Amino acid sequence: MTKETKDSLVKGTLILTVAALVARFLGVFQRIPLVHLLGDAGNGSYSIAFSLYSALLVIATAGIPSALSKMISEKNALGRQAEAARIYKAAIWFAIGAGLFMTLLLYIGAPLYAETISHGGPDATLATRAIAPAMLMFPLIAIMRGYFQGRQNMMPNGISQVVEQIFRLITSIVLAYFLLKVSLGWAVAGASFGGVAGGAAALVVMIYFTVKLKKRDAAASKLAREQTAAAQSGPASTGAMPRYRDIYRGLFKLSIPIVVFSMMVPLVYLIDTSIITPLLEGAIGHKEALGLVGIMGARAQSLAGIPIILAIALSQSVVPIISAAYSKRI
Repeated sequence: MTKETKDSLVKGTLILTVAALVARFLGVFQRIPLVHLLGDAGNGSYSIAFSLYSALLVIATAGIPSALSKMISEKNALGRQAEAARIYKAAIWFAIGAGLFMTLLLYIGAPLYAETISHGGPDATLATRAIAPAMLMFPLIAIMRGYFQGRQNMMPNGISQVVEQIFRLITSIVLAYFLLKVSLGWAVAGASFGGVAGGAAALVVMIYFTVKLKKRDAAASKLAREQTAAAQSGPASTGAMPRYRDIYRGLFKLSIPIVVFSMMVPLVYLIDTSIITPLLEGAIGHKEALGLVGIMGARAQSLAGIPIILAIALSQSVVPIISAAYSKRI
């Protein structure tokens, strides 16, 4: 491993670790006022909505961002920028389609899960539908983050995570506070809608960095054409563009192991929030059982992901570096 590669790995890991820690701290801090505003039962409804959303989001992205970062890193290392751009475009179309499908599924299926399966009641349905629009944006955001990860530029990812959490925190608390005057259900929905506001803010950040990168790439491409009038790069200009079918086959082949691993924690949370109320309400009452879901979701699960932040940041940084080195056989 060269010094430049080591520096890139350390820098990328540091950026993602700091951003993830800050984002996690803000997420935990958000739960503190919500615990007091919504109470245990309100937080139970919120946790039911958020656990279903988190599980569907993992399925919607299907591990594509990590697979995309690997493929983009390999193509850029070989000088095949046109192929990298086509792969990114295919991933964007997948994110748009998956986001639309999962948004409709989450919104339409909210009563079935929130009331029939998890016994969360109408408040949980309202909260689930309030966060559904976020599903339109986050698959796209994840793909954009995966692209920048493949370009070994972790700063947009880190900044967007922090900005997302800031807007999520402010929106959730403010809406919960004012909507509590209407009803607890609307207050829970307002807190849940904070995810939509956070997603919109993160998307704006990613679009800003995308436009900035595109301008830089255009300038670099123009300069390269002027300086290499006598020399041509065969793979970059004469190679046939891959078909979308082949791109998706390659992406899904890489992403299946990733999505299986990534689904484990959200699936456990989803199972927990789905069975606690149905199992306990007959013995202790619906409100008390739902309150236990709120205690678990708002206080325990919000802290559970902190120990693995460094491992996740390291894996996101090292994948494009290893892929680029392997493609060049160095």
